[in-house]
Amino acid sequence: MLTLVPALASADRADDLVTEGQELGKQGRFREALGKFRAAEELRPRALHACLMGLAFLRDDQLGASGLAFADCRRRGTAAEPPPSWVSVEEQALAARLAESQLGTVELELSPEIIMLSTPAIADGDPLAASRTLYLPAGNHMIRGRSRDGRTVAITVTVSAKSSHTVVLQLAERAPVAPFTESAPKLPWIAIGSGAALATIGALVHVTALRDAHGDADQAAAADYDAKLDRYKTTRLVTVSLYAAGAAAIATGLFLRSRHKHAPQLSADVTATRAVLALEWHR
Repeated sequence: MLTLVPALASADRADDLVTEGQELGKQGRFREALGKFRAAEELRPRALHACLMGLAFLRDDQLGASGLAFADCRRRGTAAEPPPSWVSVEEQALAARLAESQLGTVELELSPEIIMLSTPAIADGDPLAASRTLYLPAGNHMIRGRSRDGRTVAITVTVSAKSSHTVVLQLAERAPVAPFTESAPKLPWIAIGSGAALATIGALVHVTALRDAHGDADQAAAADYDAKLDRYKTTRLVTVSLYAAGAAAIATGLFLRSRHKHAPQLSADVTATRAVLALEWHR
């Protein structure tokens, strides 16, 4: 029950803002009324707010903005909350005034992702919900479109009195992101390589020691026997240690490598329209 309190408070405040905006409209203070309707829309989006903005724009002689707002009003209306009955009457009044005006008509071919449009000649440049028809005075106009994810596109069109134009406003496709896959760890290969190097050094020491031992056996003398025996023991210890260290390093690398093969593999594939994470497990 407590979680409903903020939502109910926002709804009540939005209704109060609508009432205040309507009172301002009756006083002819249409710009201030628009501010109230926009604030109500931020608190609780409703088709009614777009309808009221369309009426306020119309009363303020902002015909282009009125057309956008009424189009948004129609688009957002539902069976549960249809546009007010007076909207049809005001749309007819807008159509009559547009026919009498010197405004040019710009038909837009929009990317489906574009949700907002803005141009300095409409609503003081404030963005309004996207529509496929704009009514603009004579002159050069930059029309901007914005998508929900913040991408923008802009185009400049030259409008003359009562002219008609068709303009394509398309967002560029997002550049695809290269798929990412977790790479194999380097540590197992480092361990295997280090082990092989140690074993190779051990083999060289072993071969050298054997060659020296054969030479010493031919020239052996009792006087230096003890010294040569100590050197032999030291060489043997170094050789065995190198072999043992090399074997241990290779075994460790092979063990880590086997663990990696059986570990879960994580990969990601990200594109403009989707993101997929894959977890693979091999027995």
